[in-house]
Amino acid sequence: MGRHEHTREDVPSAGTDRGSRDAPIRVLIVDDHLLFADVIQRTLEADGMEVVAAVATGGEALSVFRDERPQLVLVDLALPDRNGLAVGEVILEQAPDTVVVALTALDDPQLVKQVLRAGFRGYVTKDCPVAQLREAISQAVGGRVVVAVPSRRVGNGSRGSKKEGVALLAGQLTPREREVLALLAQGAGSAEMARHLGISPNTLRTHVQSVLTKLQVHSRLEAASFAVRNELVPEGDRRPGSAVRRSQATSLAG
Repeated sequence: MGRHEHTREDVPSAGTDRGSRDAPIRVLIVDDHLLFADVIQRTLEADGMEVVAAVATGGEALSVFRDERPQLVLVDLALPDRNGLAVGEVILEQAPDTVVVALTALDDPQLVKQVLRAGFRGYVTKDCPVAQLREAISQAVGGRVVVAVPSRRVGNGSRGSKKEGVALLAGQLTPREREVLALLAQGAGSAEMARHLGISPNTLRTHVQSVLTKLQVHSRLEAASFAVRNELVPEGDRRPGSAVRRSQATSLAG
C-alpha cells in the first residue's frame, strides 16, 4: 500500500480534456444499482464534472472506456457479468494514468489491499455520507490514495444493528414523507415534486425539511443517497433510461 501513497506528477492532467486546462473532469460510472448510480451522477455533475456515461456491466464499461477515455472511473466491485476489480485492472493496463476508484458495499480490509495493489486510487464504501464521497473523489483525483468508510455507522456497526437503526429512522416518516423521499431519490426538482404531490411549494419545503431531520441528514442529496443505499425506495421508483445514460444535467434544487 505504501508505494501508492505518493502524489504522481501526471495526475493534474486528470482535470483536463484532451489538453484543455479548463475542461471538466470526465467520469465513467460503472454500477448496476441504477438508483445509486443516479445519486453519484448528480453529485459529480453538481461539482462540475462531466459524466460521460453510467453503465451497469463490465463489458459496457470497457466499451465506453475505449470510446470516451474518461480521466476518472468509479467502478462497483460486484457487477453482474464480471468482477469490478478485473475491469479496473484492464482499464489501468490500457491507460495507466486513469484514476480508478472502487465502489462497494463491503468494508473488507483484505479487499482494500487487493484493490490498492492493483493500482486503484481509492476504495469507497457505499454507505459513506455524500460529503465523504465527494472528499474521497477529490483527493483521488488530486493524486492521493484514499480509503473511505463511514466514520459513524447507525447502531454499533454490526449488520443487524445497522438495519435496525435504519428501520428506526425510516419508521418515523409519514406516508407523505415517504412519497417525498421517493421523489428525491428520482432526482425530481421542487416544482416537479410539488406538482406531482398536488401541494404548495411552502408545504413541500416543510415535508422535505422533516425528511432531512428524521433521517439525520443535511441535504436533499444525502437523503436520496440514504434512501438508495438502504433500499428504502422500491426498484420501480426510478427514472426511465437505458443502461448507458449519457450525461444529463439534473438539479435537486428545482
